[in-house]
Amino acid sequence: MKKFIMATAVATFMSAPAFAASMTIEFATEGEDKVTLTLNKEDGSVTAGDKTGSYTWDEASKTLCGDELVDNACVTFDEIVKTAGSSTGYTRNDGAKGTATIVNVTE
Repeated sequence: MKKFIMATAVATFMSAPAFAASMTIEFATEGEDKVTLTLNKEDGSVTAGDKTGSYTWDEASKTLCGDELVDNACVTFDEIVKTAGSSTGYTRNDGAKGTATIVNVTE
């Protein structure tokens, strides 16, 4: 379950890296554990704990997708947010909904 949550988190805030060198995002889905991911714009990597993978971001659709690290999950954000402390809703490709909050942004 945590692996799927992580996949959702990655997908949820793909948009964030489009605006910063790196962004750390906490994903909270109702009834599940929170997952924290760091997206690195320079190399397109995503890190969760000691695991690293890659992601894609489609700004037009506000959709973030992860690779095998997150079981190829995607999330679509309600809106694009860019600053630490900002939150937005998201919907995973399985229909689950949650809130994504930017914890840290580095330029």
